[in-house]
Amino acid sequence: MRSYGQFCPIARGSEVLAERWTPIILRNILLGCSTFNAIASGAPGLSRALLTRRLRELERAGVIQIRPKPRGRGSLYEPTQQGRELWGVLNALGDWAQRWMEVTPEHADPDSVLWSWCHGFLRRDRLPERRVVVRFEFDISRGRRLRLWLVLEHGEGEICSFDPGFGDDLVVEIEEPLTFARWHLGLVEWERALRAGQIRVRGARDLRRRLPTWNAGPQIHALQRAEHDRVPGGRAPAPADAGPGRGHVVPPRDIARARTESSLIEGFDGQVVTPDDPDYDEARAVWNGAIDRRPRYVARCLSPADVATALRFARDRDLRISVRSGGHGVAGTAVCDGGLVVDLSRMKGIRVDPAQATATVQAGALWGELDAATQAFDLATTGGVVSIRACRA
Repeated sequence: MRSYGQFCPIARGSEVLAERWTPIILRNILLGCSTFNAIASGAPGLSRALLTRRLRELERAGVIQIRPKPRGRGSLYEPTQQGRELWGVLNALGDWAQRWMEVTPEHADPDSVLWSWCHGFLRRDRLPERRVVVRFEFDISRGRRLRLWLVLEHGEGEICSFDPGFGDDLVVEIEEPLTFARWHLGLVEWERALRAGQIRVRGARDLRRRLPTWNAGPQIHALQRAEHDRVPGGRAPAPADAGPGRGHVVPPRDIARARTESSLIEGFDGQVVTPDDPDYDEARAVWNGAIDRRPRYVARCLSPADVATALRFARDRDLRISVRSGGHGVAGTAVCDGGLVVDLSRMKGIRVDPAQATATVQAGALWGELDAATQAFDLATTGGVVSIRACRA
């Protein structure tokens, strides 16, 4: 590991992370890959000799520790506390790429996408109880096809480059690997890709229907992207069916409507709904249908800055304030008569740190969305419990 010879913290940090393949190797370790083969499987194209060298460099830097396996031959590779704290650095790099870099065919390596699904976003709680083998066939160039198998058993997934010999329960034919990568990133809807013939699935109807639900990636990536796009100065989000390089075009009528809605509260970037708007009844509705309150404003916030702006607006006008997240509170306190509702339901950002086993969640996220994000890393948290007696009361 060469030194830049500079005191600057960026230069010193780059001595560890700026080496080719090092961020990928560290990502795999932080995601739970603790053996040499598991780390290598998440880095297609990385030679074993270079992987060995990079692992030793990370050990010397104090980022990982290498120790012999308790049983058998080989070593275990685990992050130190110093290494765990680099998860935030890798996430920041990923956030930047989400906002500014397009997904191109060179980013759509089928091995990498399947590995990410299997090791980072597999919905183990939704897998069938029996073993299921899915054969993927990718058309990678001029009729040349790549075959990979995903074996799902006992709540785990394994990728094979050869036929495991159990028979194929599903066969997924993918004409364009970029489409598959964009689906995994939440940029293309599975059903739309099926209708367009870009993805074809053969096998039992029940398994065909359930297959995309075993991947939490599309939902999590879409939520993260929605959070990034709300950052001031960020680029506008691209539509789900946009191709590479296509920007998001907002019809002039929608621009005018958005400006009118947000201009009711100066400095507010979200949507303000009033009794004159067609979606007013939808905006004031909550889970308890017996609640029929009519607020003067519903401020659909997109960021903490929007929340502060809406609260300041209500305070200056002496308006009653209520706060709505999921709107499930049985007492209906999420809405108020004649006042302002601070609606957080569009603030759904979820960030999971698997190394620390923690999640940071915005106030509008629902339990199902949090479960989808955390269960991809074998993590879970408890929620509220309502007894049958309380429900009947």
